[in-house]
Parts: sequence; C-alpha cells; structure tokens
Amino acid sequence: MNSRVVVPLMLVAILLVAAPAFASPVSFNFGQYGSGDLGPSRTFTAGGLTLNVSAWMNNFVAGDLYYNSRGFDETGLGIANTSEGHNEIQSPSFLQLDMSTLQSKGINTITLSFQSVQAGEGWKEGESTVSGFYAGLNAHSGGTDAGVTITDSTHRYIDIGATSFDVLLGAATVNNPAPEPSSLLLLGSGLISMGGFLKRKMTRE
Repeated sequence: MNSRVVVPLMLVAILLVAAPAFASPVSFNFGQYGSGDLGPSRTFTAGGLTLNVSAWMNNFVAGDLYYNSRGFDETGLGIANTSEGHNEIQSPSFLQLDMSTLQSKGINTITLSFQSVQAGEGWKEGESTVSGFYAGLNAHSGGTDAGVTITDSTHRYIDIGATSFDVLLGAATVNNPAPEPSSLLLLGSGLISMGGFLKRKMTRE
C-alpha cells in the first residue's frame, strides 16, 4: 500500500485507541471504606481524583457519614443517627460535597444519583461557599427524579438534603479531562514509531 495512505491510517488508528481515555467518566465509590459509621467526613478517591464529603446534622452542627449497604435501592451514603433510625439523609441534616479539588483540575460538572427515594419522598440540592451551611434550593421529588447533573464553577460546595422523609446519595460521577498516563504513553510511542517510519521512508527515497 502507498505510504501516503498508510501513514494517515496509522495516525487515525493511534488516535482512536487513545481517545477513550481522554475525558473519561470517573465514579466515586462511597463504599470505599466499608459500611457503617465513617466519621464526620471522608475523602473518596477514584481515577486519580478526590472528593471530600462531610455530614451535618444542621447548619454548623457536624454529624457522621454513614454508608448503607442494605442492597436493592437502599445502598448509598447517608448520615448516622438520624431520627428515623435508617442512617439516611433526613431534614435538617445534609451532606456537603467539597468540589475544590475537582475544580482545580477544571472539573465543574458532577452527576449525582440517589437511592431509597420512594414516592412521596424527595431531596434538595444547592451550591454554597461556606462549610457547614446548607443551601439546598432546588427540590426534586422521589419516584420521578433519579438524579441530577450540576454545573457550577463559582461555589466550592454542593449541598444535598431531603425535602421529606429520608434518602441516600448513591453515586457521584465526573468526567476527567486529563489524559491517563497509559494513553499518553500509547500516543507518544505511536508517534515515535510513525516518525521512525517516515525517516526510513525519506532515507530510501
């Protein structure tokens, strides 16, 4: 095959293989530390990224995170010792997600999904700049809203509370814009190989 056709095809193949790792989805595992009482806050890690989550019983009154692993749709992050005894998020308690480390990497959008949300139950989310202060402004109803995608670059915290009864934060997912080291290695080695091919081709000509 003519080298004028082979070289572009090689470049396209290299880029197609490396591309999926750029802006790849990263989901934080809230069961990273096991189930039960996790203390006032925890930093969850995934795909080279970190997300700190803290628990609050009320404004400026710290609580403890609690990971529920009851299965079915009852698995996720809640708050220990809420009044119904389910260790879930129940008004006026709330979770606060610190977005600062993600924002420092250019990540301003996060997708949250919820568990233990039956008909008649609901949850609220909002953004704030003060640790321990609840700004849950946007209400969602159980049974119709499984999750929400939030884009915000001006507030440090995302606050999650319940509008009625109790809910769990099931998952948090972001897109990592940074290329993975393996992708850079693949792309670099491919380009070097292609450069060597072109050099040999030019030498022969």
